[in-house]
Amino acid sequence: MRHVFLLILLWATACAPVVRPMGPAVGDPFVSSDALTARDGVTLPLKSWLPGGKPRAVIVGLHGFNDYSNALALPAAYWADRDIATYAYDQRGFGGAPNRGYWAGTRAMAADLRAAVIAVKQRHPGVPVHVVGVSMGGAVTMAALSRGPIKGIESAVLVAPAVWGRAHMNVFQRGALWLLSNTMPWFPLTGEGLNVTPSDNI
Repeated sequence: MRHVFLLILLWATACAPVVRPMGPAVGDPFVSSDALTARDGVTLPLKSWLPGGKPRAVIVGLHGFNDYSNALALPAAYWADRDIATYAYDQRGFGGAPNRGYWAGTRAMAADLRAAVIAVKQRHPGVPVHVVGVSMGGAVTMAALSRGPIKGIESAVLVAPAVWGRAHMNVFQRGALWLLSNTMPWFPLTGEGLNVTPSDNI
């Protein structure tokens, strides 16, 4: 019985949360045609929808949980037809970004947003920049703004921001979330079956 207990204890230590935080800064952020390079040198896949001429505004878009940059394809194409450029990157741990399935931490994701704004401002000097955060992207935007203004943006648009935190979940939901995030961080969750209505205007 003692060996079983030790085995269970050893197994439990393997269940510690894994966070892949941002590394030390190695340079200034920049955007290329298909990537955002963050301050720590990590390359995040980037999609852009650009108008034919000079844009009259630029949007930095942040996707939601279990999604990636292409989530903004439909509105971005519409905006491009109206002379608005859109840049959307795969947030750390999502899409084609490094460490897929592992949480990077709120600080790293908020820092990436600030880096994206700086890089886009350099590419389009004098053009107003707006942030559009969808679901988790909205939560990242709020987290970044809670640490002070995002220098260089005119506005932030939150589309169905993810504000339903663990404090509002019942004990079974919190327990299941903890267990899955600590034992199977690569396992995709959809949210189906939670019986949560994310809006009151449906």
